[in-house]
This record gives sequence, C-alpha cells and structure tokens, in this order.
Amino acid sequence: MPSHISNLFIILGLAFAMRCFRSIPLFWIVVWPGTAVHEFLHWIVGKLLGAKPVHFSLIPRHKEDETILGSVTFSNITWWNGLPVGMAPLFAIPACIWLIPHLHFVSNWKSGVLVWVLSSTLCQCSPSPQDRSIAFCSAWGIALWASIAYLIAREDHSLHPYALSIEHETLQWLRWVG
Repeated sequence: MPSHISNLFIILGLAFAMRCFRSIPLFWIVVWPGTAVHEFLHWIVGKLLGAKPVHFSLIPRHKEDETILGSVTFSNITWWNGLPVGMAPLFAIPACIWLIPHLHFVSNWKSGVLVWVLSSTLCQCSPSPQDRSIAFCSAWGIALWASIAYLIAREDHSLHPYALSIEHETLQWLRWVG
C-alpha cells in the first residue's frame, strides 16, 4: 500500500476520533486549527461573493447548552450567496485529500503537527446547523447553484457520464410527471 494511502487512513482515523470526543472540556484546543480553517473558508468565500464579512472570531464561547468554537458574521447574505458561504467549510475536504499525497511525512514533531492540523481540519469541515440554515435559506439559491454544478459537470468530459445520467433521469421523471 502506498504511504500516502496509509497517511490518509491515519488522518481520517484521527479526525473521526476527534469527532467522537466532542464532549471533553478542552475539545476546542484539539480542533483549533480545523476551526480556524472552517471560519477562514466562510470568510474568504463570503468576501469573494459579496456577503461582506464584518466580524471574525476564533475565541470559543458558551451559548445555552453548546460551545461555539468560532464565528464569522456577515452583513449581506443574499439568496444567491448563502449556499456557497454556508457550505464553504466543505472545500476543506478535497484540499486536505489533495495535500496528503503531496506531503512527505517523517517521524518528527513537524509531521506530527501536520497530521494534527489536517485531522482537525477534516474533523471541523462539516457545516454547523447555523451554516446549514444560511446555506439553505433560499430555494432559488439552491436551484442556481445546482444548475451551475450541472452545467460544469455537463461540460467537463471527465464528469460527462454523470451529467448525462442526471439529464436522462430528469427527462424520465418529467415525462412521468407530465
């Protein structure tokens, strides 16, 4: 088995272990790098799409029965930018998976830190309930981004069979409904 595959399994295993221990009091320290990446992705996508980030925090705080590990506040979430801003942390998944084979892990503290950062990033890449409420605030926004994804898949020849399958299934469904 190539070393990058075993590194991927180690990092995914650590990320899963981190998610299992969310209830420990100092959990936020373990996942702080992942929280920083999570919030930075919200901020950068919000900045690029005009959602106007106005506040960025990586200081954990308690609210009712939960701990909020970080947050970004926006002043211009709209029907069309809510989905990408809310789902921005998902961009960490392909980024981490792409990075793993390109990194050389050796037995030293730097590799340990790198494994910790990648594991905590994968642990924290899922959108929170607040993120999902922003992302799915508008059916029009969902339709817009789904259409864009479909058009990209249709034009990308490596994804072409999937796009044609979706088109075929949609046409069959429309014939059945109509």
